[in-house]
Amino acid sequence: MTGRRRVHIIGLGSIGLLVAHSLRNMQDPPPVSLIFHRLELLQQWQRHGQQITVQDGRQLSSKEGFEVELTPAAHQSGDTLTPLPISEEPIDCLLVCTKAAVTVAALKRLRPRLSPESCICFLQNGMGTIEDVNMQCFSDEGNRPQYLQGVITHGTHLSRSGPDGNPFLVTHAGHGSISLGVPSNGAVTGHGNSPYRNSSSIYISDVLREARNLGVVCISSEELLQQLLEKLAVNCVINPLTALLDIPNGTINTHGGLVQLMRSMIKEVSSVFLSLQELSHVSNLEHRFSADRLEQQCHKVIQTTSKNISSMLADVRGAKPTEIDYINGYVVRRGKELGIVCKTNEAMSRLRFDRSTRKSGIEMTGRHRKLASLIRATLHSYSKQKAGSLDSPDDGKRAWMQVAMAWFVVFCTWGYVNSFGSFQTYYSENFSYGSSTISWIGSVQVWLTFFIGAFSGRLLDAGFFRSTFLVGSILQLLGILLMSFSKQYWHLMLTQGVLTGIGGGLIFCPAMALLASYFTKDRALAVGVATTGNSVGGMIYPVVARELLPELGFAWTVRIIALLNLACLILPLIYMRPKIPPRTAGPVVDWSALRDPVFMLFIAGLFLALWSVYYVFYYIGSYGAEVLSLPYSSSAIVIMIINGIGVPPRIIVPLLADRVGALNIIVPVALCMAVVTYAWLAIETITGYYVFACLFGIVNAAFQCLMPTAIASLTPELDLIGARLGLAFSCLSFATLTGPPIGGVLHGARAKDFVAAQIWAATSIFVASLLLLASRVKKAGWNLKTVV
Repeated sequence: MTGRRRVHIIGLGSIGLLVAHSLRNMQDPPPVSLIFHRLELLQQWQRHGQQITVQDGRQLSSKEGFEVELTPAAHQSGDTLTPLPISEEPIDCLLVCTKAAVTVAALKRLRPRLSPESCICFLQNGMGTIEDVNMQCFSDEGNRPQYLQGVITHGTHLSRSGPDGNPFLVTHAGHGSISLGVPSNGAVTGHGNSPYRNSSSIYISDVLREARNLGVVCISSEELLQQLLEKLAVNCVINPLTALLDIPNGTINTHGGLVQLMRSMIKEVSSVFLSLQELSHVSNLEHRFSADRLEQQCHKVIQTTSKNISSMLADVRGAKPTEIDYINGYVVRRGKELGIVCKTNEAMSRLRFDRSTRKSGIEMTGRHRKLASLIRATLHSYSKQKAGSLDSPDDGKRAWMQVAMAWFVVFCTWGYVNSFGSFQTYYSENFSYGSSTISWIGSVQVWLTFFIGAFSGRLLDAGFFRSTFLVGSILQLLGILLMSFSKQYWHLMLTQGVLTGIGGGLIFCPAMALLASYFTKDRALAVGVATTGNSVGGMIYPVVARELLPELGFAWTVRIIALLNLACLILPLIYMRPKIPPRTAGPVVDWSALRDPVFMLFIAGLFLALWSVYYVFYYIGSYGAEVLSLPYSSSAIVIMIINGIGVPPRIIVPLLADRVGALNIIVPVALCMAVVTYAWLAIETITGYYVFACLFGIVNAAFQCLMPTAIASLTPELDLIGARLGLAFSCLSFATLTGPPIGGVLHGARAKDFVAAQIWAATSIFVASLLLLASRVKKAGWNLKTVV
């Protein structure tokens, strides 16, 4: 350890202990001194073996060899088990990991040991601390130490449980990084182009970077300020809301009232940041600190740390002062300087963060009374939700009522769409058009059902679910009714293809996005149950067509289908209710998804799979009629089988996906579907034909029921589900538009020869499974135990 300077650490919370452990875990560790500010804590250190233990997953790592000191104030308060002399040794490198509220008091005690040759590195939440330190500890700029500051994204918390628990056991819940730089406020200009003024700052920067598990990267002062502000925006939301309600971070996204409060705070934060003089030179200022982008970052952090608790909640549980004055309070102070009123953040900064807050309410007066009422209402609503009210996610009648209503929507849209194979066979026998030409009707219908989702999903996010659903229902019913009067090909294209496709797109995507927002833990199961409407509809509509066409003719058969859809669509129109508050701002389409390689690989895989799936659905009946010489009634039965047998997988597979992850399931399912489609080449008998229909129906149902769930799981924010699903469906629409006609051309080139089309379909699904696998590996690596 020759030549290694001593590093002092004050603030022995979870971050301070993690950093201390990481420094001693190095191959050539520096000497590390822990500064205790309380005798009680030092006594516990001595009782627990004078070591720091970090739990990372299932692994425990303990490190010893630390030296300890007591601050002068701690010496004056009593005796220790092992008396320590007051140290007067100069401090070269000091890591400050204390809470912002006690930083000034801590540094005042160490002031005599700090000099301009020292370096103080602040590793803590909040902003405004350095200004306070300059004012109260180092008012003479010429005698200030060099400052460094870090932006920490590691997820940590103390694992102590009970009065006799170990306060030096840290859980490293989430690996992140530390962005380290020289703060512009109070910093002294370095030599030449270097921001570092003394050797101590260079040394501590190098040492921290050597501790590889900390993930330290050095950044410029300008970038440091921007990252500090971005983290402050996230903390302004997560810290006070979780501390108020005593909840883990992830709960914020599940309650509409909390999302509403979040948006109000973020809007104020964005207004302040966009007006800061120190950011005026930032080229992408309007984008980087826009309310939409800051809200997206909040949702992302909430999702990735959903099971963790905030540092402020940990303080409240430990009856310690919070950092609210340096988080929301900082925003309020800067807002006042700029003439910007931050009512919601000021209300939050005035709250009493203790157990009684949640029991006795919030005491506020004057202009904050209205906000206090809003916060009280939110707390009351959350309390009802926590007790198991109808608003509770994954539970209650209201949530499962949405499943039932979504089932009717899927029945009327995809159940009807998947029965087109019956109409394909009927049109081939009764119209003088080729099979590829006829398949364009069904392809256009599916294309529009998917494509319109790009816009209808965003209408849900904006709060227009009811009106969108009403217009979509009218258009679908009108298309089916006018279809009954069709005499020519273009009549069918406009009615069954265009009108019903547009109507289906307006109701399907919003309904599925609405359903997904009601569930977190059981989302795959809920979506799977709803999509059984696809399979049931795929049985009912062919039966109606098979039985009524010979008896009543085409016109009245179609009119009865219109009446059936009318009865089914009235119920969702009445009972479906959005859960997430409207997001009035933001793009129609979530274009950020196009920059997400995981999402794009996943969509590419779905595209190739659906390219083939709808070819099989449309032509399986024609295959029976042309190759096996089956009559129309028998070909219609296979359409019923391929749809109906998919009901059990749509329930069983989601149950498994909720436990091991939708992405983990959809990859092997796609591979199985490719194998089954290749097996279609070997079918020469009627028995084999029905066996193939059963197997394909099972794997296809499992595949399609996982699609919305997997897309939702790749969406970082609940209120972006509609836009993200819409973008996905619009991309997939072109697969369903072109797939069946391409297959029709391939087998139409040689009469009754489906081989080329079968090879194309099976190979497309196989390549799709590889792309889905690449998406899964890109997101979570090769660890099969990761739930994703």
